[in-house]
Amino acid sequence: SDIKTYINAGSGGAGGFQAYDAELTSVAGLTISDYVAGLEIDVNDYTPGDGGRQYGVDTQTAVDPNNTNKFVISYRDGDNSDYGTTKVGTIVANTISYGTASVHNSDETYTNCVQFDPAQAGRFVVHYKNEGGSPTRAGHARVGTVATSGTGTTITWGTAVQHDANYMNAADGGSNTLEFDPSRTDGKYVYLYETNIANNEYPTRAVIGTVTDDAVAFGTISAHLGGTATNNGPFRYGRFAFDPNNEGKFVVIWRDTDNSDYGTLTVGTCDYSAGTISWG
Repeated sequence: SDIKTYINAGSGGAGGFQAYDAELTSVAGLTISDYVAGLEIDVNDYTPGDGGRQYGVDTQTAVDPNNTNKFVISYRDGDNSDYGTTKVGTIVANTISYGTASVHNSDETYTNCVQFDPAQAGRFVVHYKNEGGSPTRAGHARVGTVATSGTGTTITWGTAVQHDANYMNAADGGSNTLEFDPSRTDGKYVYLYETNIANNEYPTRAVIGTVTDDAVAFGTISAHLGGTATNNGPFRYGRFAFDPNNEGKFVVIWRDTDNSDYGTLTVGTCDYSAGTISWG
């Protein structure tokens, strides 16, 4: 009942997950082998119906706050040319069932990030890196809608929109965070992510997105803190959270590689009318 696992993308082959916990001995539906370093959990068909097992950094889930027995899982489908794919999950008692897989990007896809809009039942946005598109490895987003006001098991898609033409970095430890502003009811959210512009420079960037019906639009991209990227930084591994009591305010925490890798925080402020973000 108290698993307390540490999970990351495993090195145990086929992108399986690794979890370190001596107490965990069995999990229904998972093949478990016990190693000296800990427990290796090889997740076979972790989205039922798809044998392709890919790294956990390319998979995210989100629960619909308006239908809490419904969630979506977005992932890279190794059985279908690594296409970006999403399924609806339904929770009944202690069981999960899945709807039909729905492709959100028919090209090699990495770094899926997904969240529901709390103001619209059944509506969510997924961000991803289009590895094989043009421009190569650019960041895109797409709005999905779960049928019957979020109670169904099928998904319809709006048009994919590019939010950044630069090389988007993979999320293996990097920034890849999406949150809707809880103070808004008009589909406003912030997406925080890493780019790799040149020479292994990884500036963290942020942009305001707006979901309107099944469309998504973007404001002006903001370089985190307005800083200049140096090699491998300086603003890596960022995460953020909105202040639920102050509209448009959020706090970012990141590793400052220009200052001895210290953990550092700053406040971001959204100007929704202008579509811009400023930094404290």
